[in-house]
Amino acid sequence: MEKQIEGTEATVGVIEHFRDEPLYVLPPIEIIPAKERAFFDYEAKYNGASEEICPGRFDEATKQQLMELARLVHTELGLAHYSRSDFIVASDGIYFLEVNTLPGLTESSLVPRALEAVGSSLPAFADHLVTQLVGK
Repeated sequence: MEKQIEGTEATVGVIEHFRDEPLYVLPPIEIIPAKERAFFDYEAKYNGASEEICPGRFDEATKQQLMELARLVHTELGLAHYSRSDFIVASDGIYFLEVNTLPGLTESSLVPRALEAVGSSLPAFADHLVTQLVGK
C-alpha cells in the first residue's frame, strides 16, 4: 500500500547531444486528466480524455526543478539517446514516478509535443536519432 499523492502530473523529456548540448532537457508538460478520470490512465492518454499543456503552467522554480530532476534521472540511470521522466508536483514537493526509456513518437505522444514547443519537429528529431546511432 502506498500513500496517494495529490498534485499535478508532469513529464519531462531529455535528449542526448541535441542542439549542441550534452543533455538537452525539453520543457515540462502539464497533464490534466479529464474530470471523469482519477489519473492519467490508458484511456486518458490514448483516447484524448486529458489536456496536455506544453510548456506546463508551473512557476519558474518548479519548472527548473523538474528539468533538473529529469536530467538527473537520465544521467544516474545511465540512459542513452532520450528518455522521459514522469512526476507529481504536490504541495509538499515533487515526486518522481517513473522513467520511460523509449518514449513513444506518435502524433499523440508527449515527446513530439515538447519538441514542437521548442521549435523542432518529429522528422528533425528522428534524423538526430539516426545520426547519433550510426555516427557522423
